[in-house]
Amino acid sequence: MFKVGDRIELKEDGPFVAKKGYTGVIKAEGGNDYTIHFDEDICGWSDTSLGIPRGHGAFINKLNVTAPFRVGDAVCVIVPQSEEPFFKWGDYVKSGDIGIVGAITTDSLIINFPNREGWMALKGEVKKVTTVPVFDTKARALMIDSIEKFKRVYEAIFNNNIKLLKRANSPEGLMEAKKRLLVSLVDLLPLNPNQCYFCLSNKNKCAKCEYAQFHGVCTEENSTYTTIIKAKDKLCEALQEYYTGESYRRENR
Repeated sequence: MFKVGDRIELKEDGPFVAKKGYTGVIKAEGGNDYTIHFDEDICGWSDTSLGIPRGHGAFINKLNVTAPFRVGDAVCVIVPQSEEPFFKWGDYVKSGDIGIVGAITTDSLIINFPNREGWMALKGEVKKVTTVPVFDTKARALMIDSIEKFKRVYEAIFNNNIKLLKRANSPEGLMEAKKRLLVSLVDLLPLNPNQCYFCLSNKNKCAKCEYAQFHGVCTEENSTYTTIIKAKDKLCEALQEYYTGESYRRENR
């Protein structure tokens, strides 16, 4: 598993007072054990012939060591979602999420996730992983650019409809202009592939889309996207009833 000279970390409490999370260097290997020079003073066995000061060494079963965490390591949260981590879940992190170690204390890690920085976890609540989800900054830039264009379209819709509202000289005219505004805003919600990070990142290849794993392929009948589009269409249809051409007769006031 390891060789002499490697740095290790205890994954369970060891002999004497060596505790889970203690780190050290392998000084010797034999049989089922490693001889470890710990960074912490454990007041235990020592062997000056191995260069281990008194109180800093112990025999450790080989199965009880793991590579220590380092700043920059990718880690995965292994606490089941049904259980509560020591420092609580919070609003954004969940079981299985992968983040990057930003800082290390004796017993805990401070981890940065894409949607939450500075999340704390005990060392035993995460495991190191070799694969890290890649954040496609080019796809993000394309998505933002497309949404910014939609922002300008929305501004134009508001400006044009405000002009219509100002020109209206009756309740009927106001209602018709307001209906146009509402329908236009809903109809042009930024929901097409050019405003989707995953569509842009995967170049519209749905088979490898990470979003589809949780919400279904967007073109499928029961996907989240299809549900949203159907709801949008129904809302546009319902807004046609917002004003249907009726006349509001009122006496002069």
